[in-house]
Amino acid sequence: MATQWRGQDTVKRNMAQYAADAKREAKALAQRYAVDIENFAKNEASWQDQTGNARQSLYTVVDDGNGRLIIYLSHGIDYGLWLEVRFQGRYAIIERTLEHFYTPIQNSFKRLLS
Repeated sequence: MATQWRGQDTVKRNMAQYAADAKREAKALAQRYAVDIENFAKNEASWQDQTGNARQSLYTVVDDGNGRLIIYLSHGIDYGLWLEVRFQGRYAIIERTLEHFYTPIQNSFKRLLS
């Protein structure tokens, strides 16, 4: 005789809803952090602006493909790489920005999923 479970469909529906809600909230959280990350990078970049193009070209993208959620921070100009790596990284902003936000983002996601 097989065991029959009652409410199995309800449990499945609720679990699917929880997963969908968690994904939606995680993406919203990442998008909020993306704005903060971009603003921080633009405000804290230590180089002296010549045209303002390098500072204004800093941008973030939230990618939620392949079952992962990634916040990218990048330069939108070709010489942005040199700002990051030349002169012993004196003008680097990307790594410093991501290090600044790593722990707050990690803690926020832990709270979201707890």
